[in-house]
Amino acid sequence: MKYALLEIKLMSPALLHTRNVKSYFLSTEDFIPSQTLRGAVIDALIKEGYDVHELEEIFVSPGYPSNSAPAHPFVFAKGRKSNEFVERKDSLVIEGDVEDIINRKRREIEEITKDTDSLKSKTGTVVRLNNTLGNGSFEYSEVKIPSIIQGHVAINKVTMNKESGMLYHYEYKMPTTFWALSSNTLPKEEIRITLGRSKNRGFGEALLTRKGELELADAKNGWAYCLSPCYTDVETGIGKVTNYTGWFTSDDLRGTKPFMKVAMQGSLLKIKGEMYPLKTAGLNFAFSLSSLGELLSKVRL
Repeated sequence: MKYALLEIKLMSPALLHTRNVKSYFLSTEDFIPSQTLRGAVIDALIKEGYDVHELEEIFVSPGYPSNSAPAHPFVFAKGRKSNEFVERKDSLVIEGDVEDIINRKRREIEEITKDTDSLKSKTGTVVRLNNTLGNGSFEYSEVKIPSIIQGHVAINKVTMNKESGMLYHYEYKMPTTFWALSSNTLPKEEIRITLGRSKNRGFGEALLTRKGELELADAKNGWAYCLSPCYTDVETGIGKVTNYTGWFTSDDLRGTKPFMKVAMQGSLLKIKGEMYPLKTAGLNFAFSLSSLGELLSKVRL
């Protein structure tokens, strides 16, 4: 399938993916969730006058820092606490049952590194491609976007003084450049968007630009690499499971809650038939690849 390749330049700090502990909102990931990015795009287009019904089929993948993506189980960290990773060029060429696959992939990595006793799989960790080795294999490093913490206090509109008990602290990710995939139905080549919380304070400003088009083999009847969380019919899988969170509304309440279990980004699934068409929900961006390095060579900005 053909996808549009997007560049997202974050121009001010942004609150992208958080969990709150009392009055602290802490960043937990180093990427832009698909729902956040798609919502920002559609919101910006509606404000420019586009009809919401014309935008229903737009989908956008998660946004990852340039030249990076989530590690799959066979992108091995060189140690339990290591930030360096290594991958064979054919790591996603998979045959056999799961137990044999895991053991064989670990043996194969011995051809690249001698530190086999300390190798560790860290599925879902965002890694950046650093180097292609002479044997065609790849070296990576973990991506950590710098962040800042700022405090905000609510102001009483009557007294124009601070509101008691309304002091909050947020961890913002610093400006950087991300890439993402989208449908070819975006009506503009360039869109100014705002991401995350605190938009009225100038945070989360970004410029989204279409950089070109590429073709990727969508997963079908076989092993698939999940660029986003995935939910579909599977025979088996290797990776991690997480909760898919969505919005709910009622007469009195609104918010988010976990709806179902999904395979985490970076997981590998052996699927039956085709993936469910759930890209507009931020799910099932899954591809048939020979390696993570192959994907990153195609999405280089």
